[in-house]
Amino acid sequence: MGVQLFGRLNYHCVVNGTDPNNVTIADLAIPDTMCSQKGAGGYECPGNMVCMRLQLKPQEEGFYGQFSDFASSLFTVYLAASQEGWVYVLYDCLDSLPSFLAFFYFVTLIFFLAWLVKNVFIAVITETFAEIRVQFNEMWQTRETTTDHVYTQKLEKDEDGWKLVEVDKYNRFHSNNSLFLHTIVTSTAFQTVMQLLILANAIFHATFVFYHDESDKIRKVWYYYVEVGFTILFNTEVIVKIYAFGWKAYISRGQHKFDFLLCFGSSLNAIWILYETNIFTYFQVFRIARLIKASPMLEDFVYKIFGPGKKLGGLVIFTGILLIVTSAISLQLFCYVPKLNKFTNFAVVS
Repeated sequence: MGVQLFGRLNYHCVVNGTDPNNVTIADLAIPDTMCSQKGAGGYECPGNMVCMRLQLKPQEEGFYGQFSDFASSLFTVYLAASQEGWVYVLYDCLDSLPSFLAFFYFVTLIFFLAWLVKNVFIAVITETFAEIRVQFNEMWQTRETTTDHVYTQKLEKDEDGWKLVEVDKYNRFHSNNSLFLHTIVTSTAFQTVMQLLILANAIFHATFVFYHDESDKIRKVWYYYVEVGFTILFNTEVIVKIYAFGWKAYISRGQHKFDFLLCFGSSLNAIWILYETNIFTYFQVFRIARLIKASPMLEDFVYKIFGPGKKLGGLVIFTGILLIVTSAISLQLFCYVPKLNKFTNFAVVS
């Protein structure tokens, strides 16, 4: 996602008359500042300097994280997860591209990766040790936990009384749709093929590189057509599943709701005008989250964490409210300090 949104950031503010093939430290701004062309939405160099594209090596530029390619992006995301030094990458993205892209990307990255995932990892370790302690205390007892999503039968009452009915048969009976399609979409072979397509789509996205020059336009057109092809495939999958399960049975499952949301967002992203803005890029990239089904253990873990949406939603709402309250308090406390421009209005404080 970072590769698609930001790509290679190699525009620097340099003094007028700088030779791009022979750049010295005296030619650069102090400190070295990324920039964007006029009207591109990023930082524009002062009058005595120009924004020039420089092909500097990582050893010359001082590599501390970028989104030039998939390997660099992977290191940058890991760097952000450690919450050390990621702000320098943020500043470069703010200077090179419209600020809303960097704000949206890094706020979600820090919240989910640095805060949520890291703390969940610690919680899992703590829970594992707690389970081990319980197993030692109750050595000869077995503890089994069942969840709703593993039930294969349900209790139903008809004219003959109460009886157990298989869940799949219940869905097929009430959907009145093709039993043949239902058998196909629930088969292991179909699920495997879809997982391989999702993996191929993820690898395809990882190969995209922005150079911020004229070659981007040609390359982006080819990637657009391939992305439209993947979108048609996954939209067809959703349509077939809706027909096989029936709308009510399909939309009742959380996983299907997520797939339908991705289908809707990626369809909007297939419109060329919206594709150029990168606004709906998140939907096509989040398809990779469906690979969680490849591991039953990981799927069960994610269901326990994100399945009850009330907990995650409450955490997001609490964080947002806490941010608003602390920003308002800071604004009231420091807005009267002379020559302190960090507390001039609510947007800057936030």
